[in-house]
Amino acid sequence: MSENDNSMNGSADERRRMLIEAARRQIASDDASARGRLDSSADVPNPSPQGSSELKIANTAFSLPPKDSISGYKIVREIHRGAQGVVYQAVQNSTKRKVAIKVMKEGPFAGHDERARFDREIRILGRLNHTNIVTIHDTGEAAGSQYIVMDYISGHPLDVYMGNEPRTNDDVLRLFANICKAVDSAHLRGIIHRDLKPSNIRIDREGEPHILDFGLAKSAGDADASMATMTGRFLGTPAWASPEQADGQPGNIDIRSDVYSLGVILYQMLTGRFPYSVTGSTQAVLDRIRHTEPLRPRTLSRKIDDEVETIVLKCLHKERELRYQSAGELARDVDRYLAGDPIDAKRDSLAYMFRKQLRRYKPQATIAASFFVLIFIGLAVSMLLWQQADAARRDAIVSQQHASTSADRERAINSLFSDMLTSVAIGREDSTAITVIEMLAEAEDKLEHQRPPDALVEAAVRQSIGVAYRALDDYEGATRQIQSALALRRDALGDRHPDVSDSLHELAKTALVRKDLKSAESLCREALSIRRDTLGETDPAVAETLNVLGMILKNQRDFVEAETVLRDALAILSSGRQGVEHAVMIADMQSNLAGALKNQGRYEEAEDLYRDAIATFHRLDDRHQYRIAASLNNLGLSLASHGENDEAEKLFRNALEVRKRLYGERHSSVGTGYHNLAAFLDRTGKLQEAADCYQLAIKIRDSHVARGNVNVIHSRVKYAAFLLKTGEPESAESQARDALTLSQEFEYQWGIVYASLLLGKSWNSNGKAADAAPLLRALLSLVQETTGLRPLVAERVQTELGRSLVMLRQFGEAEAVLKHSLTRIQGAESTNEPLLEYTLECLV
Repeated sequence: MSENDNSMNGSADERRRMLIEAARRQIASDDASARGRLDSSADVPNPSPQGSSELKIANTAFSLPPKDSISGYKIVREIHRGAQGVVYQAVQNSTKRKVAIKVMKEGPFAGHDERARFDREIRILGRLNHTNIVTIHDTGEAAGSQYIVMDYISGHPLDVYMGNEPRTNDDVLRLFANICKAVDSAHLRGIIHRDLKPSNIRIDREGEPHILDFGLAKSAGDADASMATMTGRFLGTPAWASPEQADGQPGNIDIRSDVYSLGVILYQMLTGRFPYSVTGSTQAVLDRIRHTEPLRPRTLSRKIDDEVETIVLKCLHKERELRYQSAGELARDVDRYLAGDPIDAKRDSLAYMFRKQLRRYKPQATIAASFFVLIFIGLAVSMLLWQQADAARRDAIVSQQHASTSADRERAINSLFSDMLTSVAIGREDSTAITVIEMLAEAEDKLEHQRPPDALVEAAVRQSIGVAYRALDDYEGATRQIQSALALRRDALGDRHPDVSDSLHELAKTALVRKDLKSAESLCREALSIRRDTLGETDPAVAETLNVLGMILKNQRDFVEAETVLRDALAILSSGRQGVEHAVMIADMQSNLAGALKNQGRYEEAEDLYRDAIATFHRLDDRHQYRIAASLNNLGLSLASHGENDEAEKLFRNALEVRKRLYGERHSSVGTGYHNLAAFLDRTGKLQEAADCYQLAIKIRDSHVARGNVNVIHSRVKYAAFLLKTGEPESAESQARDALTLSQEFEYQWGIVYASLLLGKSWNSNGKAADAAPLLRALLSLVQETTGLRPLVAERVQTELGRSLVMLRQFGEAEAVLKHSLTRIQGAESTNEPLLEYTLECLV
């Protein structure tokens, strides 16, 4: 039952109230010693965690067999549980060496096919001898269960390893080439793996890959139907399967099928995503594998160049004849790319071969950039001139000698932009449309190949490109360019120059919209320190940075400090210069301060500030009208908080219409408007329109997700919760999975927490408590490490875990977990009645 399920009839409601009251009395009668075992500071009982390859958060061990159940070995812990077997870490008694022991899952109850597959895996591993393929040491049978003793590889599955730290594309490709060479070693011995996926590739502490789990492998030419559908069940892992595997035709599966799976793995390593959606029913996934063309990797990551994309897509051809014909051929092409040689996949292009040779053997030659950024005419040029004029003023405070240098740089920047426009006029032979993002990409490319001689001119241009990227919701591009500008300025000016603080300030704003609040606060406080030291406490630039810091603190739910910081910012501007920009800054700060007050329950003060800000924005020209939508939305949230729903709804709808008028139907800001209206309609019971608005928000925000915009995660999380509430747990599971995948890709902890919680809830609602329980256990520890969460999130996770344990009939632990959660909920500063009632229902 969901927390807000109101579908029960009157008599059922009365029975539920009686049960809850009985539970309250039972809990109240518990003695102090019983409560003391799980007091407010205690941890929920939680077995030792292990790595989870799917969710990248800790998983929990299943119950272990007796330690001495396999003669000569001592069982230590469970490592992995797959379709065919369970793998344990063990110690060989005679040598004290760590080993891995795979035990046939069904044991003495296994059927003929299961035993045949296990025997085949033993034979296949015995034939393989390669550094990067797990080695078999022993086999046997214990208590009717066959087992294999293999190398124990200390490390992580490939997907967990990839998520541990950022890696360059070259590093990824070197690792991938080694994986391909190991697979090729098996291919050369006639072995087809048929189940290559990240969890079957383990990376050791030296960064070397090891191919595992040959349970579905076969020798080329074997007559075997094990990959076909048996009693409606697809054997293997559909997400990484080739089209011929998806067809269920074992006779068409050969080493090129493994090449396809390697292509899916490389796609994931480079982009963090699958080439196509792998959510939904197994049949729907298999249909997409057969018929849906992969999304081009370069649309997901600008770090992927044309050659790498060609390698990936050649692996993923639907026709086997058009793929690489072996894993070794694939590895050799990756090696050619890394060495700077032409890759085989593009040898049929004469233009490509010419460019490749020119780049390799004539590094002094430059390739003229034809297309450049027309957007800078209106945006970047004016911003740069303002920035340079402002920099000249600050330089005068630091040292008078910088004034002439700043003027020289301004002339250099004007000259650079003149060259850009000339380049466009000469290089553009037709009027074919070019997108702003494409123009910005051309700007980046030109800077890489024709860098200005003055590093500070380059820094100013890069920062402007970064700010333009951020305005277009490309947060990855924004971060990349502003970080480059910061590095150039630090090298040229030192760490304590006002221009350095400008870059820090812009980086902090970018980290804020990416929801990387920890980084945002650190960058913002550094910028603030520099500005105070070099410009003085009352400079408007100090107020700007205080304003950003206030927004960061508000997002971290530190509303009291946010209020203090924002009032300091307003005090600086209260006696400062006049003009449009000054009025905009004050109205922005008023709106942000209002948010801090609203979240402290001071609604009247907040609403007065919101109305003042809206009035200011209305008086300004069209350049500032977009700010009205955000203020209307925030005023609506405040009014809805204390029940003024009619006026609040008008404000949400008005805000959406303002966004549509300014941006059209497809802009990310319009997606935000639909999201805000959907959340309000959801709360006020207008469920059909709420569902429509959530879907529109997701559709619009999805089109911006490839550039690092996390907003779609929020929409998917909210929609998943909505679907659970309205009795659609399967659809909720799909939304939660998609939100979790994106959150992991962007390393967005907030999204990982809430998407995982909703996935656990949907699994419980779908009768998958055995899947939900380990996920929710693991989530508890992650919640403790994540900032910016709403109160009682850990208690929500504990309650849902308790629900899983009840469904699994583990009543003793369930009672302990639920009582612990209940104690924390009752001790919270403000009571959450729906959560309290839900926890009591689970306990009953």
